[in-house]
Amino acid sequence: NDVERAVALSRGSAAVGTQRVKDFVGKVNEAGGKAFPKAQDYTDSYLHLKHNLDIIAAKGAQRKVAGGIQGADEANSLLTQMQTELGPDKWTQVEQASKAAVSEGRAMLDRMVDEGLVAREMADALKAKYPNYNPTRFIQDVSDMADGLTMPSRLTVNRNNIMRLGEVGSEAGRYRPLDSIMASLMEGENLIARNRAARAIGKAVEAQGIGMRVNTTRP
Repeated sequence: NDVERAVALSRGSAAVGTQRVKDFVGKVNEAGGKAFPKAQDYTDSYLHLKHNLDIIAAKGAQRKVAGGIQGADEANSLLTQMQTELGPDKWTQVEQASKAAVSEGRAMLDRMVDEGLVAREMADALKAKYPNYNPTRFIQDVSDMADGLTMPSRLTVNRNNIMRLGEVGSEAGRYRPLDSIMASLMEGENLIARNRAARAIGKAVEAQGIGMRVNTTRP
């Protein structure tokens, strides 16, 4: 029946998430992530330094950042050093791989907007404040709002979550950016499947006359 199909949809989210991660890795590698030995390591370092610069810009020069980086000057110096070490061709490949990774993360954020999980103004604010990538914790914040299978409301800029994003993982040990984005893709697909299943179950229950559907998610 409809309820069983909805539950199956929710359970199938792991396979969807796994495929999404495979596609992500393929796009990053195609863009330059496997262009030379340790290209992914350089891509991680590039994104890590860029994200730290985003945090410093958002929080101020006194902001502590991950990986022992002592402020914007050191981050920029390390980026310059990396560029010199790699040379123009490899540097361009790292930049292209990084752009591909960031693009996939931003696409997931847009999918969550389309699914009614995140408000458009929240997504736009995140993109503006953290243009390189968003911490995995953001997806977890959305997940924490979930009540059973359904979302009580969209995550919006009116909540404190956007203020907390710059705090997450900044003083703690470094979490590899590519791993962070992949985890976000997996959890994002899981949330989308759960939200769709919740809507399907609600409609099925209402159609069978068992109860009234509460509009807690956007259709």
